[in-house]
Amino acid sequence: MKSIVFLDFDGVLFDTVEEAYAVAVNTKMYRNKTFPDNAIDMFRQYRPLIGPAWQYYYILESIIHNKELNPIKDFLYTEDAKEFENNFFQSRKALKHKDFGAWLKLNKKYDFLDDLTKLDKIIKNEIEFFIVTTKDKQTVIDLLSINHIDFISRDHIFGAKSFQLYGSKRNIIEKVLGKQEYQAIFVDDSHKHLSLCENIKSLQLFQASWGYSDKTSPQQYLATQDKVLSTIQTIGAR
Repeated sequence: MKSIVFLDFDGVLFDTVEEAYAVAVNTKMYRNKTFPDNAIDMFRQYRPLIGPAWQYYYILESIIHNKELNPIKDFLYTEDAKEFENNFFQSRKALKHKDFGAWLKLNKKYDFLDDLTKLDKIIKNEIEFFIVTTKDKQTVIDLLSINHIDFISRDHIFGAKSFQLYGSKRNIIEKVLGKQEYQAIFVDDSHKHLSLCENIKSLQLFQASWGYSDKTSPQQYLATQDKVLSTIQTIGAR
């Protein structure tokens, strides 16, 4: 029986709010706009609502125009949102090229990732790890490589293009699991992504309490780092 762990990236392995903010405000659409002094705090406040990068467009609009953000009503993949999405990835590429070291410092590892790497024997011999994220795959690879994280195969990273192709994290997870016998864990900071996977057989769901968890959403999956790590150890030892 296989032991498999699915991990979100932003809000589980790395805190990337500062990086996303820097990229977003330096896009062609926003680099000449004026933002309030507390813009980064407002950006972080709304971060739990975000999935794909195009949705950052609506955070910036809400900050500039000082209006409440309603993701159900506001998150529409309009032409403006699509243009912003293209600008966003161009801006990220430019920031990395201009000063890779400075860009890197905007992405901060959570203690969870450091603790995960210490489970050396279990990680390398007993468990298959996958990353399932709406972030672009190359940035995930860059951050893992520069931080010497080598227990996750690059073939096991499903990024933004995969998310667009399959339509949901659930569909990606089900494709990986297939019909094999397994015990599996899915760790995400989004209640929405987790709830869509509720009835997948033998899949335990954990919402990362250390990430961008929306405190107004249901809390039934909420788990500490210690709880998630101990569960990973348990399935690795079986």
